[in-house]
Amino acid sequence: MECRDFSPRSLSSSGVQVLPVLGDLRRSLRSELREACRDLPEFKPGVRRLALGSFGALGTPSSFHLPVLRECRLRCMASAIRLFRSHVTVDVEVAELAAPHRRLTNRRLEMLWDRLCIRHRGDKMSGETAHRDVARFKLPEDEIFGGWLNLDAQSQYFHCVPGSHRDTTCSKVGFCREPSKASSMRRVEVPAGHLVIFFQEILHEVPRQSCKCSTSLRLFVGWRLTRSTLSLQDLAAKKKPGVPTTAMLVATQGVPLLPSGQEPPMYARNHFNFWRKGLIAWSEQSIRESCLELKVCGGCERWLVPRFLKSLQELGLPLYAKYTDEELSIMKPAEEWTIFGKRFRLWPEFDFVPLRPPDSCGEVGKKRTWSAMEQLKSGRDVPMGLVAGKISSR
Repeated sequence: MECRDFSPRSLSSSGVQVLPVLGDLRRSLRSELREACRDLPEFKPGVRRLALGSFGALGTPSSFHLPVLRECRLRCMASAIRLFRSHVTVDVEVAELAAPHRRLTNRRLEMLWDRLCIRHRGDKMSGETAHRDVARFKLPEDEIFGGWLNLDAQSQYFHCVPGSHRDTTCSKVGFCREPSKASSMRRVEVPAGHLVIFFQEILHEVPRQSCKCSTSLRLFVGWRLTRSTLSLQDLAAKKKPGVPTTAMLVATQGVPLLPSGQEPPMYARNHFNFWRKGLIAWSEQSIRESCLELKVCGGCERWLVPRFLKSLQELGLPLYAKYTDEELSIMKPAEEWTIFGKRFRLWPEFDFVPLRPPDSCGEVGKKRTWSAMEQLKSGRDVPMGLVAGKISSR
């Protein structure tokens, strides 16, 4: 049954939204990314297949730290802040005034690490059944979002049940399968250079399909709204031995956890169990010797790429340029950023005239600028008759 098209109304109501990000930059960034992928240090020169399986998501440390992908993340953040501001201020402007216990103004936004995906013409996606993704290390009050940036010249599509993020009853973490009527599933278009953002808990699927363009590229991007000052990666590092902190991750340019809490693999378990000859051939023909390890296969030892790779530093491979403060700032919870020289805020700034009597006669008629956060931190209640002025559009 063909999935009907759907145009999202808002992130809060539909559970999904699509935003323009790259515009005319898409072509040059895509070209730069393709060139960088021809020279990933874990692979031998000229290798075309950088991931096993038709899903095409890379698990190499280099694929998380390419400078061109770091620029793409910054551009995604700059475009998405306004959407998340609208999402978090709905209750602040209405419900919080009547119910102070629901105050949400100490929430912060963080971009989550996720993978680069490369698919080639003819790759056949086996599809994923309807499911919800639930982050393993998130805090109870966190909101986690998934999505991706479309780097192709053609539209890509997200299949989901709109509004289903509000009726989740899943008590597990990770990949939570759930039956769904095919008639409820809708198709959301993600045009070239656009970003799709959706609640991680929304019921969605990956349909069975074949890649029709020569090379399809997308950068998966996750998001987190939280009251914590610790990144999701740092929370995982505190709870699970061996998981690197964000600081260690960027210093050694290692492999982060996915938003779900899983480690990004180089290949699926089934490749080792049922496609061993192909795995051996791919390891020998495509992977540099420094990234291989001796494993027992069928009673004899063979050099194979491990399912989970170490950092570039631990593998003895060259590191990319050091992360800038700007690049680091979006990978941890914050309320304010400077991106490409422009200031962005999660919370709007208001100009208003308090309706209560001024503290002194000298303040009569005087305006004062407060941010939503400063107003509540001051301990003063926002008056029900607040006279709002301009709101920062950034």
